[in-house]
Amino acid sequence: MVPRQRTSVGAGAAASGKSARHSTLHCLAAEPRATVLRACVHDGETVVAYEAVVLGALRPGYRSLSLRSRLGTQIRLCSLLVHIERGEEPNMWAEARELREALAQRDEAIERLNAELAAARLAGPAAAASGEEEAAARPAR
Repeated sequence: MVPRQRTSVGAGAAASGKSARHSTLHCLAAEPRATVLRACVHDGETVVAYEAVVLGALRPGYRSLSLRSRLGTQIRLCSLLVHIERGEEPNMWAEARELREALAQRDEAIERLNAELAAARLAGPAAAASGEEEAAARPAR
């Protein structure tokens, strides 16, 4: 099950200096016929209107979504105009085996770097002291 995601088009638009009327929201769904899009209008923290639609039922083009009150009744003359475009994204999901291998390689690299860091810290004071002695023994140029 995919966790719910809250996206605020109006707040993002206001922060970027654009009006909420011209904001773009991209929605990627693996199963559009089993994915519900819920569009809400908020007044502060309170939902004042909403509409829920199945993504697979929306045809491409401009669509008008009739908004509903919190009780679920349609609000007369209250709608949201949306433009629907469909496209395909390549499936870039890695298999669990590939992810485990990548994590194991990363863990090995971290352990190797931690060992190198610990060795450098131990050798650091001794190397610095021997480096100062060598520098004092060299003639000045």
